Amino acid sequence: MITFIYVVLVFLILRFSVTLFNFLSNPKLGKYRKHFTDRVTIVITPSPDKERIKLVLKSISEQDYEHIEVIVSTADNQEEIDVAAQNCDYLLFLDAHTSIRSGLINSLIYRTKVFDLALLSIIPDEIAHSFLEKCMLPVKDFVLLNLVPLRLIRLLPGQVFAVASDKCLFFNAALYRNHGWNAGREIIRTIKAESYKVETLLANRLISISSPQHSSVLVNQSGKDLLLSFGNNGIAALLYLVLVVAGPLIMLANYEYALLIMPVGLIFLTRVMISFLVRQNPLLNVLLHPLQMIMLFIALSKAVFIRIFM
Repeated sequence: MITFIYVVLVFLILRFSVTLFNFLSNPKLGKYRKHFTDRVTIVITPSPDKERIKLVLKSISEQDYEHIEVIVSTADNQEEIDVAAQNCDYLLFLDAHTSIRSGLINSLIYRTKVFDLALLSIIPDEIAHSFLEKCMLPVKDFVLLNLVPLRLIRLLPGQVFAVASDKCLFFNAALYRNHGWNAGREIIRTIKAESYKVETLLANRLISISSPQHSSVLVNQSGKDLLLSFGNNGIAALLYLVLVVAGPLIMLANYEYALLIMPVGLIFLTRVMISFLVRQNPLLNVLLHPLQMIMLFIALSKAVFIRIFM
């Protein structure tokens, strides 16, 4: 039991170190004032919600960028997207539930040009509406930002750090069409395997996502997203749950309370730093931490069960 507690503590310190690195390196998309004239094709992913399509189109129309064309993706217009990719410099894939702010496209182009990126993925700010969403949505940022040092995705070759959000993918169009890539969350692994540069950054208020969902849909989708953070490796996901969810409970039952100050303090600081990075309420996340860990356990364990047995 003592050995297990030490393992939990070491893993907690490692996760805190990653979180601190992310907090200090501030992996957010910069807001750049330089303007470009490159041709950009925006592809909005399919959605049955026509009102959401209208809202994302409205946010695009309010951009300070003129050289764009917009395609709403459907099951039968892939040929139209392929033709558009032949005539543009960059391709931007947006989720239908996103909303973008003025300055996003210029900032994407600037970052892509400066660092010669094949792909730039942006993690949108999550907007929670219901109490359940406030318990579930911050969990995804919590897992990501205490496991993956985002700045190292671009700096290190290989697929050790290869995470992306499929809600906002910005491609070099020439490379996209020459290699026959397909937009998706796993695309970053393919591109890194081909030795091209990729980067994943936080939205920095330039893009947000709002998608109110039924409770069961929310848990199922969140579980799938969380499992992708572990490369769809069920064993790694279950080990994470043991160390992050079960571990603190075992420590609480078998550890001297005076010695709990350090792990509790590290968890508190981790939640605060991540909350500031992704524009969430730090006090609320600290107070809801036990409930959020329960939601993490339910969503991720369910996703692992479905992947293994169904």
